[in-house]
Amino acid sequence: MAVFRRKRKTVGLDIGSAFAKLVEVDHGGDTPELTRVAVTPVPPGAMTDGEVTGPGRLRALVQKLGETLPAGTAEVVTALGGHDVFIKILSMPSPSGAPKGEAVRREAEHHIPFDLREIRLDHHVLGTDPDDGSADVLLVAAKRERVEARVALLGGAGLGVSLIDVEALALHNMLLHNHPEAADGMATLVNVGHEVTSVNIVDDGVPVFAKGLPFGLGWILDRLRRARGLTRSEAEQALRHRQYGTELASVVDTVAGHVVTGVERASEVITTRSPQRGIGRVYMSGGGACIPGLADYVARRVKVETRLANPCRRVQIRPGVAAHWALDQAAPMLGLAIGLALRTT
Repeated sequence: MAVFRRKRKTVGLDIGSAFAKLVEVDHGGDTPELTRVAVTPVPPGAMTDGEVTGPGRLRALVQKLGETLPAGTAEVVTALGGHDVFIKILSMPSPSGAPKGEAVRREAEHHIPFDLREIRLDHHVLGTDPDDGSADVLLVAAKRERVEARVALLGGAGLGVSLIDVEALALHNMLLHNHPEAADGMATLVNVGHEVTSVNIVDDGVPVFAKGLPFGLGWILDRLRRARGLTRSEAEQALRHRQYGTELASVVDTVAGHVVTGVERASEVITTRSPQRGIGRVYMSGGGACIPGLADYVARRVKVETRLANPCRRVQIRPGVAAHWALDQAAPMLGLAIGLALRTT
């Protein structure tokens, strides 16, 4: 029998295609406290669409991050995303209460686009309805080879894995912990990563939709770089300081248009099932969300309240951490890592 206990400290590790972010959260007090942050660039081509494509270089990078942890810290919480991860809410018959694992697995065969022998499957019962004998189940599946590759990568770097989460669910965890008002009605979290922008819809606190869009901060930088003949470093400076006015405004407007289209299409899926629902609030996270003016552009296009998600809004920050990081500016890019580190079991 597994016995779950509250962990005092949790380490979250988010390995993106541009940066790897490691954070440590202490759960010993009344409020979670961010006690450690380490960020390092990921070599180009080492991570593509959530898949490890340069294991040797990534192993050395993760080992370096692990060395920032105190002695005795051996396990981290990490996450998978991309095309080899599947999330779906099922409504299934369950006349005797919460469905058992084998019943869920049989039902999953009709919905998962993978061979069940090649996946790792997990589920969470969201609720049961005794009147009609049904249950709503959150189903999560990931390719077994992806799970094993991530465990092997971290093991080779001297770290164990206490939990492998799904990126969309870790972002959901971060959002609801720091912005509990997002659990009231419908809310949309747009996470602008380096290669992929994910759109995640929450309905009354339940994750009901997650989709990746094929653009991100890297796409924005490339567009700006080509428009002005800049180096990548110069393009990053231009974004940070709002330079090259009309070109930058044009690129940001184009990106905002892609984001708005993704949000509207996602909300159409939900409102088809529940016509009384609207888009609700929009929250933005990820490194791309830090682009000056992007949230304002999106707000004007979707015509609903749009704000940056702050992963430290209800997480205390140890003074030494704040001294080394401008967290008011960098916090959105830490959203996934903090969402992982907020796990306590």
